[in-house]
Amino acid sequence: MGTYRFWFQSVLVFYCLNAQAADRHESSLGLLSTSGNTEVSSLALRHQSELSWDKDSLLAKGSFTRASNQKIETVSIWDIGFTYGRRVGSRYSLTLGEFIEGNRFQNLLQRYSTDLGLRYEVKKEGEWSASCSIGYRFARENYPYGFANYQFFRGMLEWRRTLMKGVELSVLMEALPNFTEPDAWQANSEVALTTRLSSVFSMKNEFRWRYYHEPPVGVRYRGDTALTTAIVARF
Repeated sequence: MGTYRFWFQSVLVFYCLNAQAADRHESSLGLLSTSGNTEVSSLALRHQSELSWDKDSLLAKGSFTRASNQKIETVSIWDIGFTYGRRVGSRYSLTLGEFIEGNRFQNLLQRYSTDLGLRYEVKKEGEWSASCSIGYRFARENYPYGFANYQFFRGMLEWRRTLMKGVELSVLMEALPNFTEPDAWQANSEVALTTRLSSVFSMKNEFRWRYYHEPPVGVRYRGDTALTTAIVARF
């Protein structure tokens, strides 16, 4: 019940805020379905909204990915979260984030993460933009057999560049050294190529990599990868 209550409260807060301010929204949908000799289906949903008021900003995002083979579920991943930012200079912002995520096939029922950090916008011009963030993360991971609390240092780099008219490349890299258990450090990365189809719709090809140096008990591999193609609506 706790997870469903969190989802309900998060969606309610998101729509209340969305009614007061709006800046940029992005939704994406990826589908795959086959039948006959091979029965494979997959669904990938993502949404994020960037809202701003004067020196304050809020990034709300969530995603859900599910896949099955011969009607047997093989992928079940979801996440939802918010990041609040307060500008304290022309390029600096203080940030506070709260996230919850789950990955059934990594034995991760829920991971609750609280972030405190400082963001610096390296450059933002017509051709490209970049930003870097450093900070602290406290995370609680719930497993089928118990739980663990971790404290991390968090470093993240985001970079975007327009390759040609209507084509954008974006890269995200995140490193999470673990203060509590040094061997349990984590790393994440995303690389995406977005091609504009119209003023609203785009085609997005994205590669995501998630690495856990010391994965939960019962998990075979340290890293997970996902390659998706989706239709994106920006408004």
